[in-house]
Amino acid sequence: MKESNNKEAEEVKKKIDEIRKQRLEMISEVKRYRKKAYYKEAEFNAISKFVESARATMNNKKSGALKRMKNELEFNLSTRARVSLNEEREMVRKINEINAELEDYYKFIKLQKKIEYIKGDLEEYGKLISEKNKLIEETDVKLDELYRSLKRLLGINERRERDRERMRQKPQSAPPQNEINLEDIAVIKKKESKNGASSPQE
Repeated sequence: MKESNNKEAEEVKKKIDEIRKQRLEMISEVKRYRKKAYYKEAEFNAISKFVESARATMNNKKSGALKRMKNELEFNLSTRARVSLNEEREMVRKINEINAELEDYYKFIKLQKKIEYIKGDLEEYGKLISEKNKLIEETDVKLDELYRSLKRLLGINERRERDRERMRQKPQSAPPQNEINLEDIAVIKKKESKNGASSPQE
């Protein structure tokens, strides 16, 4: 191989190594995104199932009524001059019950918002995976071109073509001369029988 070809081949090899390294990094990134997307999807399914089951009882109309009841109880508790101890305890108990229901409602609202955030994350992961896969495909095309260039510089294709040409030009081996077919055996036996028959007359 010529020295110039040697240098070019080394440069091509370096490029191949660099691009292969980049390709492996992109594949690792795709795997990480897929793993994150898998867990996000599992979380999305679990939260969605809970939200759908609780949707019937958790609605804006009910939460509004609870807030009004709470405000009314708190107002009465703070403004009424004469409130018996039992009445006060009952109002406090109702306020605590309403607070518990409202807390469940607020959790429900937060989970609904979280579902939307998870949807956004899943869309983003899908977009990133698609982009990386496209880059990997482009990298594969570049690698194919570089490998072809390297083979050309190393003369691999030329050597293979020369070897095939030599095989085509190689003469076919002649059949062995000592092989005798059935017709030859029959002729020999016929001659032997004739010779055997004529020998007593001599």
